Formats: sequence, structure tokens, C-alpha cells
Amino acid sequence: LDRTQDVARERELHEVADRANRGDLHARMSLDGKSGRELDLARSINSMLEASQFVIGETMDVFSCMARGDLSKRVKRDYEGAFAKLKADANETVTHFIRVLASLNAAVRPVKAAATEIAEGNLNLNRRTEQQAASLERTTMSMRTLADTVKRNADNAQRANELVRVAREEAEVGGRVVRDAVTAMSAIRASS
Repeated sequence: LDRTQDVARERELHEVADRANRGDLHARMSLDGKSGRELDLARSINSMLEASQFVIGETMDVFSCMARGDLSKRVKRDYEGAFAKLKADANETVTHFIRVLASLNAAVRPVKAAATEIAEGNLNLNRRTEQQAASLERTTMSMRTLADTVKRNADNAQRANELVRVAREEAEVGGRVVRDAVTAMSAIRASS
């Protein structure tokens, strides 16, 4: 028997199956020259590959959109069996992801508000600290001026004490002179 045509068809079937196993779902069985059960088998394989290509393609589109931040895409075609489960799981994944993002967003809002409040508080504290530093600098300058004034007053008080001491000594000398003069005048009067 000449098995050339059978071998070629087997080779075609293996090639299509190998490509599908490697993720290439675009390969199809040729329908040319086939009839009867062989044609039905080729059509069934092509139909299976086409269904797989559609569900996987739609699912990949959903996840590609998710990766880009677009959460509006869903698997829309109707499928059966494992393909229906894949569709449901992909669509539920997107819905769950949206719920997670919503709850994260709700959780982040108070944190963001608190962070904003803390930042404003820090700015306010910074302004008050700068004002306190400026006030402290002015107080330091005033204290220096006061210390200089106190030192000058102490120096002046010391000089005043010295002048008072000198004046007292001179007053004592003047008092003795006056006493001596009074004594002398009394003696003159008594002599006169």
C-alpha cells in the first residue's frame, strides 16, 4: 500500500499539535483533499484550536488591559466546561482586583489625610520654631544689652562709691576745718 498520503497527514497533524503545545494556536489542519471521517476530524481539530484561540485570546486581552491599568475589559463570549471556568475566573479576578483597589483607596484616604495633616503640622511647627528662634535671638541680644547696661551701671556705681568716699573724706576734712575755725573764732572772741 502507498502510505505517502497517510504519512503526510499524520505529519500535518503532529505539526499542528506541536505548534498548539508551544502556544501557537493559529495553525490549522488543511481541508484540501480530505473527505469523510478525515475531513470531519480536520474540522474538529480546527474548531478546537479556534475555540482555544478565542478564549485564550480574550483572557490575554483582559489581563493585558489589567496590566496597563484598564479594568473595564472582560471575557464576553459564551464558553462551556473548562473554558467557561476560565472566563468566570478571569472576570472574577478583575472584579476582585477592583474591590481590592477600592478598599485600598478607602484605607489610603485617612492615611493621606493624616499625612497631609502631619505635613501641615510640621510646616506650622517649623514656622513657630523659626519664630521662637528669632525671638530667642532677640532675647539674647536684649540680654547682652542688659548685661552691658548692668556692667556699665556697676562701673558707674563703683565710680559713684569712689566719689562718695572722696566726698566723705573731704567733708570730714572740711568738718575738722570748720571745727577748728569755730574753735579759733571762739578763742578770738574770748581774747577780744
